[in-house]
Amino acid sequence: MKTIQSNYIDISHAQIYHKSFFRFVEALAQLAQSTARQGVSAREEAPPWGIQHDLLEFGFSVLRNAGTLLIQARQMEIAVTLAQVRGLTADTLGAADARHEHPRWAKLRGEAAGLLFRLADPIAENVAFLAEHAGEPRRRLMHGAGDLDS
Repeated sequence: MKTIQSNYIDISHAQIYHKSFFRFVEALAQLAQSTARQGVSAREEAPPWGIQHDLLEFGFSVLRNAGTLLIQARQMEIAVTLAQVRGLTADTLGAADARHEHPRWAKLRGEAAGLLFRLADPIAENVAFLAEHAGEPRRRLMHGAGDLDS
């Protein structure tokens, strides 16, 4: 298994993939939430630009590290979603109330829900992988601008 040297520990691409996939799915689920729930999320958790940031950071990490862990068709769907998310403009990412009314956000919300459905098997595999490795010591991996915690 191929590993990379981080500042903290040697970690495999599979571990990076699964940690990134978990965080990507969390952000995708936030995007897919109903407008009423997104309003609560935006005030309590992440602002729209934060959701965009997480989708892009962890989504691209998934694509870089997926290899054979995720079929090509799903990788392409994630890439298309990331391109759409990257294209969100300031007016789309503005205040929470304005965001809910923006047609591009509504379209992405529906596409995110569909992608979550199509990712059901990889999500189940991710849950199993993370559960299997839950007993390992906590590890931190330097990842882009932020850290991933196990």
